[in-house]
Amino acid sequence: MNAIKTIEKAKISFFQVEKCGYFTYGPKPSFQFGDLATILTALKSWSTGKSLGQTQTFQAPLNSDQLPVYLYDIASLGSDWLVVLWNQIPATNNRVASVQANGVVGGAQVHMNSVATGTIPGFATYFWFIPSANVFASIRFQHATVGHAGLRAYARGYIERHTPFTAYEKNPTTADIEIVGYRSSPSAAVRNLAPRFQSEPFRKPGEHDMLLKNYSRITKVLRKTTLELQTPEDLDFWQSAWRKIRGRAIPAQIDPVSISYEISTVLSKKDVQDIIDHSATDTETWDDIGFMLKNDQTPHWLSKSFARDTFDIQVQRVNEEIVNLDELLKELDSQRTRLLDLL
Repeated sequence: MNAIKTIEKAKISFFQVEKCGYFTYGPKPSFQFGDLATILTALKSWSTGKSLGQTQTFQAPLNSDQLPVYLYDIASLGSDWLVVLWNQIPATNNRVASVQANGVVGGAQVHMNSVATGTIPGFATYFWFIPSANVFASIRFQHATVGHAGLRAYARGYIERHTPFTAYEKNPTTADIEIVGYRSSPSAAVRNLAPRFQSEPFRKPGEHDMLLKNYSRITKVLRKTTLELQTPEDLDFWQSAWRKIRGRAIPAQIDPVSISYEISTVLSKKDVQDIIDHSATDTETWDDIGFMLKNDQTPHWLSKSFARDTFDIQVQRVNEEIVNLDELLKELDSQRTRLLDLL
């Protein structure tokens, strides 16, 4: 019996791949080999037959917020690729903590939820790669998290340590296996090259330059966001705002709340640049940020400066967390022209 397919809202955000592969060192790095299509093909080959636990490509440094990331699945259709990463979340003694959303600050009850033995608690993130355009898109269904930082760390770790271009030697003193350089083929000379993966949110030209040029005309900053009331910080913000409006506490609820507000302000050019940069790198915080300019009644939203939007996507659910990868690839391919019109 065929699995049921449903239409879901998918938030799609495009990113530009600035660097991928191996580059010379120096003030003007030069690309040598290992383009995006080559790296994705190598990743597919490297992961074949591995257990998920064997696909970790990096160890997060001490004092880092980055948690382990694993390769859940990878597939291609034509020249495009779909990569699914599994992002580990913290657990204590094989249990994951959750807290009462309507609990009183300082006294909310914490529940420890068991994790099945031998499993990795976490969530999936989906990335659609189009090497011919040197871009990829994050695809979000039920989660607010884009997962861009996890993808970058994963790709950098793979390119640095695990591709077939990586040359190793055994240290005669310590017996450790060490990376000695990189080579374009097994018969090529080993070279001292810099492994790189760098990506940034895809920015449409024009709007940012206009805002920076007219920073002195900005009179208000507008913000639209969705508050996740299971998050203590969002819950506190919402309760405080509600008290100011209604003069009393809100009834208990855990459903997300969409809000918008505006702040009258005077900004420097650096302030505007900082807001633009923050909006680009921290896409998981605010749904949108806008500006009102003197003698201009039209708000200028930063979301329109980035290649991202919400689309109806037909998916076939494997479970509440995972969708069928091949079916998703086919669906993305069927809407390819429409999706790439964002760029």
